[in-house]
Amino acid sequence: MNFLNFILLSFGFLFLANCKAPQGSITSEISINEGIAGRVLWREGNFMPTIDGGDQGKSIGISREILIFELTNISQVTQRDEFFTDIKSRLIKSVTSNLDGIFEVAIEPGTYSVFTKEEGGLFANIYDGENNIFPVTVDSGKVTGVTIVIDYKAAY
Repeated sequence: MNFLNFILLSFGFLFLANCKAPQGSITSEISINEGIAGRVLWREGNFMPTIDGGDQGKSIGISREILIFELTNISQVTQRDEFFTDIKSRLIKSVTSNLDGIFEVAIEPGTYSVFTKEEGGLFANIYDGENNIFPVTVDSGKVTGVTIVIDYKAAY
């Protein structure tokens, strides 16, 4: 695992730990032995720090269709505002998170790009140093944990 992936994964688990989660540990609910598992969060509103703590945004688990493509570079898509269309890489699998945003998908080892399906197109907001979109690596015999934060209606 490279340093950037370690930081992103660590941030994701820290963020997930600070959000309202359903009863029980997500890891105890995983039924796959190899693939991707995690939570989809919707963030909306003002997340700017305030002295009085008022006007804070909300962050909740949400059901979304999650699309997993071959590793996709920014040069392989059309981008309009926050959304992607005309993705030139191959769709590998799709899965829908439950109402709390929890999902898992069995998938072979490899590196993939993860998007959510929104009304305006596909959404992803993480890139690596080579402009690959939301890269997630699955290692043999392991489940990679991710937190997908849909935040195009949030202010930071």
